[in-house]
Amino acid sequence: MNVQRIPLEQIDIYSGTQTRVATNDEAVSGYAEDMKQGAQFPPIVLFYDGSKHYLADGFHRFLAAKRIEERDIEAQVHEGSRTDALVAALGANATNGLYRTNADKRHAVEVALEEWSGHSNAYLADICKV
Repeated sequence: MNVQRIPLEQIDIYSGTQTRVATNDEAVSGYAEDMKQGAQFPPIVLFYDGSKHYLADGFHRFLAAKRIEERDIEAQVHEGSRTDALVAALGANATNGLYRTNADKRHAVEVALEEWSGHSNAYLADICKV
């Protein structure tokens, strides 16, 4: 894992790794305003499989940077696949950031059940942090 600036256009946000029911536009607007004022945010989390950067954590920060027309964003880049990104995304924001709603938690579990129907409930609860 290393931290680097990645062009927004190279980040895949459409591969099913967003595990929230919906993004919070108020949070995106607030983050965008804070970014314009020079606030520093933690790096987003990406998984790179050699051809795609999958966004695992930081959808609101990504959308805020895009809204203010930033070209790139600071990211922790891990080697890994879409599946690795999804596993990381399922438990994201359990203890920090914009906390998940009950609907977000339920949606994460539904995604995990669909992706890994053969795994135990305990395993799925662990990766979803519920």
